[in-house]
Amino acid sequence: MKLLFILTLMSLLGFSTTFAQANEGNMEQERSDVVNVSIISLIATPEKYHEKKVRVIGYFQYDEAYLRNIFLHKEDSEKSILKNSFWIFFPKGISGDSVERYKGYNQQYVILEGIFDMNNQGPSNLFSGAIKEVTRLGPWDKIKQLK
Repeated sequence: MKLLFILTLMSLLGFSTTFAQANEGNMEQERSDVVNVSIISLIATPEKYHEKKVRVIGYFQYDEAYLRNIFLHKEDSEKSILKNSFWIFFPKGISGDSVERYKGYNQQYVILEGIFDMNNQGPSNLFSGAIKEVTRLGPWDKIKQLK
C-alpha cells in the first residue's frame, strides 16, 4: 500500500513539474514585472505596453553595420518589411563575449526581454518601436520540444 501511495505521489509530482515547465512563461510573468506579449499586439496597441518590460518571441536579425531587430516572421526580415519589426538597444558597456553571443543568434527565432518604447522607431522612423535595456536574449527552441 505504501508503494502504491509513493508511486501515485511521484506521478503527481512529475505531472506538476511538467505542467510548470509547459507554463513557464506564464509563471514567470506572475513572479515578475515582465509582460508576455506578441509582436502583433505591440504593433497594434503600442500604447498598452509603452515603457513596460516585455517578453516577445520573434525572428532576430543582427548586422554589425545596421540591423539589430526582432521581426514578426523570418519572411519579414528577408523581404525587409521593417514595420513588422522593432529596433533593439542592447545595454551600454556589454562585454565582447555578450556581443559575440548575440551575433550567434542572428537569423534565428529568439526570446527577448526589455523595455518597450513606442516613440523610438529607429533610424528614419523605419520600425514600429524599440526594445531597449535588453535583459534577456536567447534561442527559442520550444517548437523542437513539441515534435
